[in-house]
Amino acid sequence: MSNSYYVYNNEAISALVIKKYLEFSKSIDISRLFIILPILLDDNLVERLLNENFDNIESLIDKYPSLFSSFNDKYLELIPITINSFTLLKEMNDVIIKNGIISCVEGGLVNFNESSIGDRIIKIFFSIRPFIELTNKYDTSSLYKILKIRL
Repeated sequence: MSNSYYVYNNEAISALVIKKYLEFSKSIDISRLFIILPILLDDNLVERLLNENFDNIESLIDKYPSLFSSFNDKYLELIPITINSFTLLKEMNDVIIKNGIISCVEGGLVNFNESSIGDRIIKIFFSIRPFIELTNKYDTSSLYKILKIRL
């Protein structure tokens, strides 16, 4: 991926996305954390999540297979960003990890002033709930299979 990809999808934006996701979901297992950014940092997928209704993640993939054709590549490319973003949140006491489960901490340093964070991140925030609804009925192992993630 080009350097502009990492500027556009940097650790600050990614940390905000992870924090907001955790505010909605309350907790996730660590391996599920790595699935969040490849989907929620993709502007095309965010638009689909905001503007269309899907029964499950498989129906989204079936309707838009081209948006998932390079998903494994995005997944692998975003591993360092995910780790760095999680580390930032942990160092700022916004998340904790215990027994492989990541949870949001109330009153951490990251606060959202939606008037100053920009349109892109607002769209991503609004797409988080539909994303959770599409994926919460699956265990993490099943999501890795559905998304054809190879390590």
